[in-house]
Amino acid sequence: MHLSSFEDLYCLIFGYLNKIYTKLFMEENMSIIFDGIEFSEPVKLTEWISPYRPGIFVVFISVEGETKLNLKPVYFGEAENISDSEFFIHHGEFKNWLQFAKSYENIFIASYLMHSSSQNHRYKLVQKLSHQNI
Repeated sequence: MHLSSFEDLYCLIFGYLNKIYTKLFMEENMSIIFDGIEFSEPVKLTEWISPYRPGIFVVFISVEGETKLNLKPVYFGEAENISDSEFFIHHGEFKNWLQFAKSYENIFIASYLMHSSSQNHRYKLVQKLSHQNI
């Protein structure tokens, strides 16, 4: 494996620590797979933490408002930096997500980090995933 920068090393370490934490302290790892792409475990928007990286994301609405097990995907998107929860709050579709969810607590995010990806590559993948899953 070739690490091209400090950020790549940080991301690698963060990923390993996240997996270890999940296995030790979480009841189960609920990663989500769409079209063969394994997204991170969905977390509430209010608890969103992700390393500074380009990637794609999926927004879920908790249908029951009680559990992550009843999540409905409502939006796929891409970004150069998906680490900032403010990104989602200022997103053009946020008001629609909030109206459908009825509360911030019912909005969940999952991500798939795409190191060194182009915006065009991420956009094409998002279009494919949106068409097949929403």
